Amino acid sequence: MTRRIVALIAWLVIAAMNVLWVWAIVGGGFLDAMFASLPVEDQRLLTPGMLAITYGAMTGILVVTMAYATVGWLLAVRPGGGRMGTILLGGSAVFGAVPFGYAFAGTM
Repeated sequence: MTRRIVALIAWLVIAAMNVLWVWAIVGGGFLDAMFASLPVEDQRLLTPGMLAITYGAMTGILVVTMAYATVGWLLAVRPGGGRMGTILLGGSAVFGAVPFGYAFAGTM
């Protein structure tokens, strides 16, 4: 039972981290602030296609992070799948921490 609770808490932390990351990108104006910090010459080089690719890459990271966390949670609660589930949950947390930290710290 303890393993299930720990796995669920880990999944919820990862999900909350992703929700906060999406809020920072969409609602918090993170990308607008990053683009505004560029010199005017570089701002003119940005095209709508570049922005679409940026949002597409961010969506991919979000999907992969949640997929790892979900499969890790499902494996962690099964008998015999605890080790692999732990690895996937840990990997998802680390992978999700990179864009989360970048969005909230502003620099890498």
